[in-house]
Amino acid sequence: MGNIMVFLIYFFSSIIATFPLVNFLGKYLIGRGGLDGFAYMWNHFSFWYQIINLQQPFFSKLIFYPIGANLFFHDYSPFISLIGLPFLQHPVLYLNLIVIFGLTFSACTAFYLAKYITKSTPASLLSGFIYGFSPTAGSFILSQHYYYLIASIFLPLGVLFLLKFINGFKKSLVIFFMVCWILFFVNYYFFFLLILLSTILLISLILSDYEVRKKLFNKSIRSHYLKSFLSFFLIPGLVVLGIIITSKDYQSFNGSSSNYGQICKADLVGLISPPSEKTYSFFNFKTNGDTPFYYLGIIFVATVFLCFSFYRKEKYVISLVITLFVILLFTLGLSINFQTPFYWLSKLPFIGLIDCPVRFVAGVHLLIALLAAIFISLIFKRNRFIAIMCVFLFAVSMFSDYRFSSFPFINVHIPQIYSYIAGQQDNKTVLELPSGLTESKGSFGYDGVIEGLHAQEMFWQTIYKKPRVGGYISRIPKSTYDYFRNKLIISDLFTLTSRDGSWSDKNFTTQEKNQFINDLNLGFIVVAPVPRQQEFIQATEQILSGLTYRKLVFEDYVLYQIE
Repeated sequence: MGNIMVFLIYFFSSIIATFPLVNFLGKYLIGRGGLDGFAYMWNHFSFWYQIINLQQPFFSKLIFYPIGANLFFHDYSPFISLIGLPFLQHPVLYLNLIVIFGLTFSACTAFYLAKYITKSTPASLLSGFIYGFSPTAGSFILSQHYYYLIASIFLPLGVLFLLKFINGFKKSLVIFFMVCWILFFVNYYFFFLLILLSTILLISLILSDYEVRKKLFNKSIRSHYLKSFLSFFLIPGLVVLGIIITSKDYQSFNGSSSNYGQICKADLVGLISPPSEKTYSFFNFKTNGDTPFYYLGIIFVATVFLCFSFYRKEKYVISLVITLFVILLFTLGLSINFQTPFYWLSKLPFIGLIDCPVRFVAGVHLLIALLAAIFISLIFKRNRFIAIMCVFLFAVSMFSDYRFSSFPFINVHIPQIYSYIAGQQDNKTVLELPSGLTESKGSFGYDGVIEGLHAQEMFWQTIYKKPRVGGYISRIPKSTYDYFRNKLIISDLFTLTSRDGSWSDKNFTTQEKNQFINDLNLGFIVVAPVPRQQEFIQATEQILSGLTYRKLVFEDYVLYQIE
């Protein structure tokens, strides 16, 4: 089967799996909540805005004005923005293409990895479907973590080149390191997952296979992989580390995020139970909004046991099973009483940033897909009828249990008020109420009950292209919170717009008000149509009393334009 045919099979499967997305690629976002998809469009805009203006792309003063934001530890994905330049004016279309082609190429790379291991086209096709269209991939779409679909492409690719290197193709090690660095600039979770998975797989292969030991410890290639490691991994890594540690407030991002990891981890119920409200209720299992479901599939899990039981002497089987078990432990995070490997790793510098281990289930799906391909390929050699029946059962399992369908869609609407602000010639700062400082683990100045507004405000900035006081990124350093908490008036406003917040009702002097306006270079205050809008309006007008401003209303949005 040719490469084009493989691509077309998975491409049309992606169209069907996400249907009717193909009918409105430039208008709607697929998924629920209206969160990260809107922030991703800001990422794309911000990266090129900084480059075009000859500014450092990993630090932006567009948000959290006037101090700006360090974007090194934000889910920024510069590689995706880099290749997306032709779509700079069409961000919705670009994200939807990421979804379709992310699914397609994830399945393709899993196919080629399985084909390299099994030499069986039918078994490899199945492997591509199991990995590329897994419940975890569906969760990435549902939660609008589209970048993870692109990252999913490179995970099988990295393993493929690692295995090629182990089998004697020296140049494959350089390509493996290049894949690692691409992943680093796509998604650091998958970068770490690839390093972890490859390390465990390599160690287990060395311990279990004499031929692997013989090849890897041969003097003729020892210097080659040492040079490759130094030139293409260690030295670039030290350069990146040097840039990071010289960046602003990098220490504030460091350390363990174990508390967040307690709610962003896999659970045994979710791993073995099909996505079903009745089943989840019976087990008192609550889905996580980050990766709502990650079901492994009873039939696929059974296949792993069968493969290990009957074919453990086959090449790669034991190593893949060991790797699967270790990665599975990592996905559980802190969900079992004894301290898992993830717990201890989270104590190391920077590893605490990997604070959502449930995303590692993608690695488990890949390993299951490979073991299923090995099992089917070996069965196919012995009894084609049984192999066909197994494939049929796999197909039934995927269609009945994976639930890879019926995604919600969100209309990408741009309120008229932001088009008006875009038309104003000055470059004054925009303050939105509510907006505040928001991240995955907390906020100051925003009520999380208002779902998605803070992310949409990030996207709307791409329309008017002026600095704003608020912002929503993955991680905010303590110093940023401290700055706004200790700043007169803005701290009062953010306290008001936080959950259950109240207005200080202070009598600010004209000098204090002017200082507030000047410090933020404030030109626009936008009050969104939220349940507490009248409270925010009253506080805003109290602050602006005695100053010159215009009050405008657009579709229930209230704008205060400061003269």
